[in-house]
Amino acid sequence: MTPTVAPRAGRVAAVGVVACAALHVPLLLMHGGDSVALAILMGIAVAGCLSCAPHLARRPTIRTWAVCGLLSGAMVAVHLALLMSSASPMRGGHPGHAIPTTLAPVSHVGHDSGWAVALFWAATTIAVAQVLTAATVVRRAGRIRLQPSAIS
Repeated sequence: MTPTVAPRAGRVAAVGVVACAALHVPLLLMHGGDSVALAILMGIAVAGCLSCAPHLARRPTIRTWAVCGLLSGAMVAVHLALLMSSASPMRGGHPGHAIPTTLAPVSHVGHDSGWAVALFWAATTIAVAQVLTAATVVRRAGRIRLQPSAIS
């Protein structure tokens, strides 16, 4: 049987996973009509996040932590790619537009609306925290497994 690793942290991470998935739902609804590929990608991201949450909450193993860290890392990479793309909502949809440094609300609800930017950064922040937590847990668990046993 695979040992449970960092169960308290797993429960906290499960809440983060659910929050991250919940943040994607309004963005999925907002962007779903723009691009079928983007809608599918976001749907897969939500499903992937939600599939890890029960494992983290109930019985997190090294494998669970590793998968969570990899999926969160992939999400951060996708967010960075979106941020750098010329069609990014962070760049106003046009090449050369500056990336906003504040989350000031915009007077209209569109791709560059303040709440969409806030959701984007909130999901990215949660994903970075999940990557760091998962990496720490896996590293510590690996160190514990490599220590010689006191009972020989």
